[in-house]
Amino acid sequence: MYVAYGQAALEISSIKGVARSLSPPLLDCGDDVQGTPTPALLHHFQHNWRAIFALPNAGNFLPLCHGRPYLRNAVLAVAACHLRHHSPNPGRHRLAEHFRQVLALRDFQGALSQPVGSLGPDEVGIVILGAVLLNLLTFILPADEDPTPAATAATGADLSRSWVFSERTDRLDWLAVQLGLKPLLMETRLNRRGVSLGPLFDTPDDRRRDFLKGVSEPDHCVPDIWLSAFEISCNQPCQDATGDSQYSPPRKRMQDLGAEELNWFIFWKPLCALAVIRDVEPIEANIYMYLQFAGTLEPEFCLRLYQRDERALWVFGYWLGLMCRFEYIWWCGRRVRRDFTAIAIWLRCCGVTARPGEEGLLWTAMIADLEDSASWPPGSAMSRAHWDTELLKAEGGGRFVA
Repeated sequence: MYVAYGQAALEISSIKGVARSLSPPLLDCGDDVQGTPTPALLHHFQHNWRAIFALPNAGNFLPLCHGRPYLRNAVLAVAACHLRHHSPNPGRHRLAEHFRQVLALRDFQGALSQPVGSLGPDEVGIVILGAVLLNLLTFILPADEDPTPAATAATGADLSRSWVFSERTDRLDWLAVQLGLKPLLMETRLNRRGVSLGPLFDTPDDRRRDFLKGVSEPDHCVPDIWLSAFEISCNQPCQDATGDSQYSPPRKRMQDLGAEELNWFIFWKPLCALAVIRDVEPIEANIYMYLQFAGTLEPEFCLRLYQRDERALWVFGYWLGLMCRFEYIWWCGRRVRRDFTAIAIWLRCCGVTARPGEEGLLWTAMIADLEDSASWPPGSAMSRAHWDTELLKAEGGGRFVA
């Protein structure tokens, strides 16, 4: 089984339903090491799991935790994170979140160390559920980057703490964990035949899905201006050694790819996914399609993103903009809005729109498209005054470094 979850990418570098479990008798006590006590976390999850996941068809899977410490600790960590996000005094919850997350990661590695053939389809599905919970925890802004989200909900997360402005070598480790789900799904595909895990768990390259039909036949959906900006031609797909796949050239041929072929390999599938997603109504039932974007990213894309390549930033920023349509979901809104805004500022401050001739005009159109990506329906442009204000903040404070 895929043991080093997310390792490949790591190598490149409603408060409404919460009130009942925020009562002082449950949450005033806690061990100095573990933070919020376990009974309080279990109580909170039991009464608020619908609000915690905010996903269609999500269920209360607490009974599945019996005998599976990795899943139990992941559930406790998510419960603590939800409390931390909504509480004006999150100290105990922050401690419990960190403590339980460390235990969940340790136990999860143990679960993955078993031969995949020894696990039945149902057990494989539960392992994948654990991976999704860990993904959720790493997608949410960590406490050191967003210490009091409940107190700063109106102003949003601190832009200066975004990975976009950071020089830290581990600034994209959170994304590496997200990308670890794809190989896990592919590795366990045969072992979960007959088990329905729901749309979130489908293998990202399963072409039977309507979403991927759009990605597989994208000739008429990717805007011409995107193709021009990325120097991609629809007529020259990049094939592997056997000519069977236009998406997966062997790694040994990477150094042999020309510039256009390399652009195709790195950016084609993400661009196709964005072109399909941007016209999908942002309702809860469709969030799965938005989240499948991560399955189109290759390690080479992540390397470009780590290096702050302008095209990679634009692609990832566009997806973050699309995800801003779901800002009402607590685990999503603060990260996507913060990093989306940071990318837009970074690209403008780099002067891409001021480049001479056709290149500057092209980037001007691309940045306008990026800044409008959060709007629904598409084309209802965001206020220009918003971006002018954000740029003034960035220029007045100098370059952000987290």
